[in-house]
Amino acid sequence: MAEAVYFIKEHDIGTYDELVEKTDAATARFNELSDSIKSSEQRLAEIAALKKHIINYSRTKETYAAHKKSGYSKKVLEEHREEITLHKAAKTAFNQLAGADSQGKGKSKIPTIRQLNQEYAQVLNGKKAAYAEYREARKQMQDYLITRKNVEAILGVLQEEQRRQQEQQHNTDR
Repeated sequence: MAEAVYFIKEHDIGTYDELVEKTDAATARFNELSDSIKSSEQRLAEIAALKKHIINYSRTKETYAAHKKSGYSKKVLEEHREEITLHKAAKTAFNQLAGADSQGKGKSKIPTIRQLNQEYAQVLNGKKAAYAEYREARKQMQDYLITRKNVEAILGVLQEEQRRQQEQQHNTDR
């Protein structure tokens, strides 16, 4: 309870409503950073998958060309099923990327591995910076929530005390 009072004085909180406001703001900031980190993690996974498709595509290009040249022979397909499957998956991913990026504005260009590596590094650095801020925001949010809970407990005790006093006064007035 003493920590709650110290926290309130330290953060210059004058009213319960102000404490609620600051608690809500700290929680919102924490959630915002959490969403940002999740978004970064999702983009990092997308970049990694795209890099994998680019590598698979270039590695299997000749095998797929041979399969196509053979008239899509079942024999060639059976001999190189894994490579052909990887190649088709990469082409599908590229087509999806082109469809998502262009939306009727012409053909989208597939990024290079170098471009993807640069973007990956930028997103990763942003995630690391956000994570440092996230840890601080989490601590601040927890401090506000604990203080708020303690204040609510104190207020609950005070309200119960007032209720008892009113009952005693009401009983003595009879």
